[in-house]
Amino acid sequence: MAYMTKSILITICLANDMVSPIKKNDPTPNPLHIGFYETTRLLGGDWKNGPLINFLKSCYKKEAQNLNIINVRDWHSLNDPLQKHELSKYGLHCIENTWGAEFIWENKSILPDKGNAYSVNSKKILTASEPTFSKTLLKVIGNTKKDDIRIGIIGVLTNIKVAEMAIALQGFYDINEIAVCSALTASNNIRRHFQGLEDLSNFYGVTVFDSIRQFGNWLNLKTKTSIKIEPFDKPYIEFVDKSYLSAGEKRVTEYLFRGCKSIRAKELSGGYSRAKVFLINSIERNGYVQVPTVLKLDNMERIGKERVGFEKLQYILGPHVPQILASIETEKGAGIRYSFAAMHQKSNPKTFKEFFVSLDGKNKKDTELLSKNMNVLFDEIFEPLYSNWTLDQKQLWKANTFNVGYIRYVASDMKKVLGYLPNNDSISIDGVGTFYNPMLFYTKKNINSKLFEPVSYVRQSLAHGDLNAGNIILDDYSNMWLIDFFNSDYDYHIIQDIVKLENDLKFIHTPISSVKDLSQLVRFERLLMDQKKLSDPLKKLPKDLGKNRNITRLYKAVKILRQFAFKISADNNMYNYRVPQLRYSAHNLRFEESELMQKKYALVSTSMLAEYFLKNE
Repeated sequence: MAYMTKSILITICLANDMVSPIKKNDPTPNPLHIGFYETTRLLGGDWKNGPLINFLKSCYKKEAQNLNIINVRDWHSLNDPLQKHELSKYGLHCIENTWGAEFIWENKSILPDKGNAYSVNSKKILTASEPTFSKTLLKVIGNTKKDDIRIGIIGVLTNIKVAEMAIALQGFYDINEIAVCSALTASNNIRRHFQGLEDLSNFYGVTVFDSIRQFGNWLNLKTKTSIKIEPFDKPYIEFVDKSYLSAGEKRVTEYLFRGCKSIRAKELSGGYSRAKVFLINSIERNGYVQVPTVLKLDNMERIGKERVGFEKLQYILGPHVPQILASIETEKGAGIRYSFAAMHQKSNPKTFKEFFVSLDGKNKKDTELLSKNMNVLFDEIFEPLYSNWTLDQKQLWKANTFNVGYIRYVASDMKKVLGYLPNNDSISIDGVGTFYNPMLFYTKKNINSKLFEPVSYVRQSLAHGDLNAGNIILDDYSNMWLIDFFNSDYDYHIIQDIVKLENDLKFIHTPISSVKDLSQLVRFERLLMDQKKLSDPLKKLPKDLGKNRNITRLYKAVKILRQFAFKISADNNMYNYRVPQLRYSAHNLRFEESELMQKKYALVSTSMLAEYFLKNE
């Protein structure tokens, strides 16, 4: 941050009538109150020590003396005819000199006096146009150049008052360095909240921080998170595998499990982010075994994004997503500790990957259990998740991150898998056969042409965004949960999660121990490529493939996946299914989780898909 930069925090409508805590089933005091779920997210369970108030406390500390604060609230008069329309439209709220118009921290000795903190009573929806606000802002700005001003905005409602303030600061005052924090803003509907943030970022260039600490750093708050743990509160940490923690990660873990006697950590594979995710069995100080929990460790920016993804899914999926027990952001690392509804000590939780690879595809009980658990996954988790779909346009190649800049990565990955980079029309895999060279598809001219293909109208929805078998937890009672919400977002192509899971089951979780196994899987892949419509049943397995236990297991899983994909998408166009297939199979060539033979299988699939697209131009 430049030396002369002036930082200003504007809080919007943090008054009792808008954000006061209420019980779950209580009616809101007026139509503009953000309701139970959003107040809980914004304020936390103990609101006086929750995310919002703790952040404000740091803003009022002596160390933050250079941070100017403008607290804006609605302040309405029943006797003013100019305010009659707003009160009639939105209901009585924030009436002057009433409890409802007070700031939530007012008269509670929560925040100290601060000389450069100002209050503005707003009579209009567009506060920035009012003389009282303008006078206050210009006083705070003083002689500072507009290019040296940073303004952070927090409060409610994200999609209305917060958005209007950000836009007005640009339009009326020519201030462009503006940021908001997703954790410190809220609306009376979580979807409108995130839509407001998305619009501010995409259309108006407002910076959106998911991490409270990053937002504070941007405002030049000179505060540090000190993790204070008494020696007797530190748990002994044991790993099931060869995992390890850095000093910062260990400190975060000790804090999140403070008070435990010991924890036993098993790293969950299957996710491909830089984060570390562990299934934790812990014993509290008095020797009682606690229910299993999940720990995710990453930097503060990515943990902030993880929290946002979780917030988008939590109230839709209910007991099928964990709940946040505790979280922390520090300069040297951040973490979240999750708990699971209905999980107990003897439930034997495992990842879907572990479950899948343990099955015998020729054992009837195993295949029935596979069908049962996949039906739980789709009927109880993904049908509700995808139910609020919209039919809208999407350029599928762009949506699947195809880019001419990635061509060299595909070439490099192919070279590592084959041991050479083919320069003719075919590639050869010893003992398996000759296949189409994918690099004939991955040319600058061809990728650019794909990126300018007409849009497709497809169903779009909220999605997990990284549905690999390591991000699904299940137990012996067929209870199931999702974890790892870093990529969760709205407006995904509705089949995206399903194609991702198919990819991983084929190229990561199906063992290949010989050239014969690979040859049989190549024939299986051709069988899948023969499917002309997504609603068409897959062809029956040839007898010799039906003797391969891994292939019969995989066949059953892919069959269920594609049936569900058609059910939710109502799209028979295999072209639309195969675009994300190619994206994932080509990317799979670099996955550390896949062994060389599995990467060769992914390369064969990439070859078949590339040939398909060139023939279907």
